[in-house]
Amino acid sequence: MPIEIINAIKPDRDILLKYLNDVRELPWTNEQLEAYVDWRYFGRQDSIPVMAISNSECLAFIDSQIRQYGLNGRKLVIQESSEWYCRPKYRPTGLGVRVLQKMMLRDEPIISIRGTEASQQLLLKLGWAQLKPVHLFSKMINLKTQSKDFIAKLRWLGKRSTAEVTMSVEPPPKAVLDEYCAVENCITTLMEPWEIEWFSAAPAVVGQYDWLLFRKDGHFSGFALVRVYEGKEYRRGQIVHFQTSDDNPEIIYRMLDLTCAHLANRGVVRILARFSAEKYCRSLIELGFHQSGPQPAFFWDKGQSLPLAEWNTDFSYLRGDDAIRPFSAA
Repeated sequence: MPIEIINAIKPDRDILLKYLNDVRELPWTNEQLEAYVDWRYFGRQDSIPVMAISNSECLAFIDSQIRQYGLNGRKLVIQESSEWYCRPKYRPTGLGVRVLQKMMLRDEPIISIRGTEASQQLLLKLGWAQLKPVHLFSKMINLKTQSKDFIAKLRWLGKRSTAEVTMSVEPPPKAVLDEYCAVENCITTLMEPWEIEWFSAAPAVVGQYDWLLFRKDGHFSGFALVRVYEGKEYRRGQIVHFQTSDDNPEIIYRMLDLTCAHLANRGVVRILARFSAEKYCRSLIELGFHQSGPQPAFFWDKGQSLPLAEWNTDFSYLRGDDAIRPFSAA
């Protein structure tokens, strides 16, 4: 049977279900998988994956989420690639590469983060530029770390004035999603208004997302999106996205501190975060997070109009499918 590589504007639901059931080892029931597919692939906006299909079977797949990014006071439309996979039988034929190349023909630039070592080398061979890396952070919540946190916070407050920041558990108003502290020549991930309802409607098997809204002196100063989900050993928390309109280190520290306290109150044992902006990385280290190896980031621009390799980035877990990984019970 011939193989057709298509831009799946409206993916076939049955083909997607069979494909995910074949290639992903998930401890989910059929009902849970169906709920996930309906939410993940049919409940969001501006998503056009590329699929290689033959005889009603998906042989290779790469997802694409189109998102707006901020840069020097203007917005850029960029694709986020994720879930790049080819069935092992077809890898020697180069089918996986052809699926990626199909996406590279689109007008919108593409951002890719992490991936296997082999896929990273392949991107470089195909002419992708390497961006500054993003950094992973983790922190265990237990009596030992809470004692260290208390002592560290006293030292921190002794050196700085207390920032009067309050937090409420509520979605950010759509009008303030674009409010961020712009740094010159720094590309910043921005949230879309439709994502407020989309994340709030996530199926239970993925976890629960909470919106945290921060105010300073009664005025909006930023927001966070966090996720709580059950791992095999313990409950985990993930800082999916963090955005502030204030570049004051004290404000950032206090907002992240309140975010961690919220997750601890939700019974989280381990908190995960991923950031590339130095201002957030610095505060997480002060809050006792452990920084692990950097994850490489790559950029494809067919028009070669954006020299992003020379610029700074403000990335988080809000990219492609990273906001839902690792999967629940993983």
